[in-house]
Amino acid sequence: MRILSSRCKMTEMNHLKHSGSSDKFIVNKKDAIPTQGLGNVVDSVSASLDGAVDSMSGSLRGATAAAGAQVGEALAHAQGYVDQGRGTLAGLEAQAFGLLKEGVRTAYEHQEATAAVALAAAAVLLPGPRRLLWRMTLGRLQSPEAGLRSAEQRAKALSEAVTFQKQEVSKLQERVALAQAEYERGRNKLEASAEELAKLSRRMRRAHEGAAELQDDLRRMRLPQSVPLRSAVAQHASTAEGQRKVVERMILDLARQGI
Repeated sequence: MRILSSRCKMTEMNHLKHSGSSDKFIVNKKDAIPTQGLGNVVDSVSASLDGAVDSMSGSLRGATAAAGAQVGEALAHAQGYVDQGRGTLAGLEAQAFGLLKEGVRTAYEHQEATAAVALAAAAVLLPGPRRLLWRMTLGRLQSPEAGLRSAEQRAKALSEAVTFQKQEVSKLQERVALAQAEYERGRNKLEASAEELAKLSRRMRRAHEGAAELQDDLRRMRLPQSVPLRSAVAQHASTAEGQRKVVERMILDLARQGI
């Protein structure tokens, strides 16, 4: 702002020099303002703006410091809660291990009582002993009519279960029959394929032997024209040998499957 005031004063002085006037007033399009008054106004505005900027900067720094303090306080509270939770978890873990150790020591010191408790738990939890225990204790307190109704309900449930199982058995029998038929058809196809592969292997072996004889004949000719033919025959023989090995491998796989 001070730089702006200085520039305004220099502009006014240059204007006065060029105009050649020694008046104390600068004529504007609307009003005539004294030169000294304009400088004072600019200085006042600059001072006001500087004060406002300083005030805003101070307020901003204060707000930033307050926010930082609040954040630090919140982090401190959160860290306190975390530490408290860790301490509680460690205490519960120690308590659980202590109870477990105490239980093991008690069971070791009182083996008879432990065996009795284990038998009682088995009698209550396992289905067979639980039914026997029910019949021998509370089951005897039932009236004959209540026992008959219970037996009828159990017989009905058993009948429904047997009917459902019978239907499932019928469905599974049909599926097994279809699968067996498909298996037989597939096995017959595999056996036929194995026979064809065996025949093909024999034909390929004879072709390989014929190619070997032809190569021998071409070697004995000792003619320049026989060299390309001998190379082509050797290439065909190598290809046939590779195919024959593939066929024999397939035959071996089928033989391992009992076909």
